[in-house]
This record gives sequence, structure tokens and C-alpha cells, in this order.
Amino acid sequence: MINEQNIIQNRINILRKRRNSIRKTFQIFILLMFIVSLITLYMKLALPAVKVNVNVQVSNNKLLTTEVINQYVLKYINNHNILFLSPRVLSRQIINDFPLVENVIIRKYFFPSPRIYVSLIEKQIWAIVYSTNNVQMDKNPKYVTLDGELINNINMEEHLITVFRIHADDINALTTEQVNKIKEFLDILDRKMKKVINYIHINVDSEITFVLNNESKVYLGYIDNDLKSQKAKLDSAIKLLLEREINPKYVDLSPESHVVIKPDPDNTNGKSNLFKKIFKKSKSSE
Repeated sequence: MINEQNIIQNRINILRKRRNSIRKTFQIFILLMFIVSLITLYMKLALPAVKVNVNVQVSNNKLLTTEVINQYVLKYINNHNILFLSPRVLSRQIINDFPLVENVIIRKYFFPSPRIYVSLIEKQIWAIVYSTNNVQMDKNPKYVTLDGELINNINMEEHLITVFRIHADDINALTTEQVNKIKEFLDILDRKMKKVINYIHINVDSEITFVLNNESKVYLGYIDNDLKSQKAKLDSAIKLLLEREINPKYVDLSPESHVVIKPDPDNTNGKSNLFKKIFKKSKSSE
């Protein structure tokens, strides 16, 4: 009987010790969680005010200036704790604030020193739109992407790109459909012809004129005209100009059934016959 009581008492003691051990472990865990919470709170509240030298590395930016992206990221970091900075949130912020950016990859590193790595994927630009009345002084042109998106001033390195220039009488009225129509026509043009286009003019009635390098003009008419028909008429006009060695002042493709060609009244003014120059070479080389 005594042995049984001893056995029961031993079991009770073992269970009591186990319970006390679990209780102490739980208390230690709670204490550690409290300490971690205090440290986290301190880092959230105090560390953002501490200036940390962060090296920002920008790559794959062909159009946007490195300095602009660098300053943007540094300004963003100054208002956030770099330890808790979310690359995904910063990526979305950059895409929202820089319309030229199609996507961005951000990585942050802490060793051997804090740094942010920013890799950009930019949209492709095929044209810059200026206001006709203020081409030389226009500080806020619009940039046209391959999708026809019109982007306002984007702090880009203009000298890094070779694109078509569009002069619009009403730059704010220009639409995606219109610029896409222009690009559609340019895509079917002869490569040599595209090289001699100085700029493309669009008036308030949405009529297109190609102004060439020798100041000759090619009127296409309304943007919504049949582009293939316009291209066929242009080919016929160029053939006629070559056969008769005419240096045109302008070529009008807007009439439905014919083409109007006005020769340059003064062929001694130093202007070269641009059509003859660019197309005769291609024929002789064939």
C-alpha cells in the first residue's frame, strides 16, 4: 500500500516538474516576443530618422537619366526604414510616377554596405511631338511609345534616341489613334524615303504633311485616309518625278483619283532633287 502511494506521489512530482518547465518556457517565450516587439517598434519609429548612406545603382536605363532615378529612390528611402523597405511597393511607385517605365526590378542589399539595385525596362519611343508654334522653345514635348501612348515630359536623354519629329498645331488634341495611324503609314514607306523626312506636321483639321530635308512637302491629307492608297499614289508620283526629273515644291496625295505635283519654280536655288538623289541610287545599285 505504501509503495503504491509512493509511486503515485512520484508521478505527481514528475508531472508538476514538467508543468513548471512548460510554464517557464512559455514565460521565456513571451519575454522574448516582448523584447522583439520593442526592438521592432524602435526600428520602425527611430531608425527612419537616422540618415543612412545608401548606394543606389541604376541599370538598363537608356532614356531616363540615371540622376533622376537616383534622386527619386534616395528621396523615397529617406522617408522609409531601409530594413522594412518593400521593393515591390517602390517598384509600383516608380512605374506610377515615370510613365516611360514599363517594368522595374529592385533588389536591396545590406552587406558589405547598404545599397539598392534598380533595373529598368523602358517603353520604346518612336516619335517626339512638339507644338508647332513653339518648336524651338518647347520644353514640354510629348513622347510617343510603340503602343501609341502619349507621355508628357519625362526627364529623358533626348540625344540618346533617333526618332521622328511631329509638329502638331494642337498638341493637346492629338490622340493615340492619330499617332498610330501615322506610324502605320511610316511602316509601309520605303526605308530611303523615311530617312529624308525632316518632320511630320499635323494641322488642327488632322491633316498630315511630311516635310522633307530639302523643304519639299508631301501632303497626305486626313489621317483616316486609306493608307495603302496613299502609298500607291506616292510610289506613282516618285516614278513620275524620276522620269521627268522634276524637283517638286510639293506633292499632294489627298485627292481621291489623282496626285497633284507642283514643281519647284526655282531649280537654281541650290536645292538638290531629293527624290532623284535617293531613288536613282537604289535603282542603279540593283
